[in-house]
Amino acid sequence: MDILFKSLLAAVVTALILIIEKYAGPRVAGAIGGIPIVFAISYILVTYQLKELTQMN
Repeated sequence: MDILFKSLLAAVVTALILIIEKYAGPRVAGAIGGIPIVFAISYILVTYQLKELTQMN
């Protein structure tokens, strides 16, 4: 059930980005679409560093 909720949420976000692209242009939609990618990379880097710190102790 959790994967269904996440899939629906991803579909809604994608639809919003496409609507923004239609009215505001591709640059704005690309900038908004890139925000989750930045957060995902930051999350991976932070959790990787925390994992290394816990393994050292």
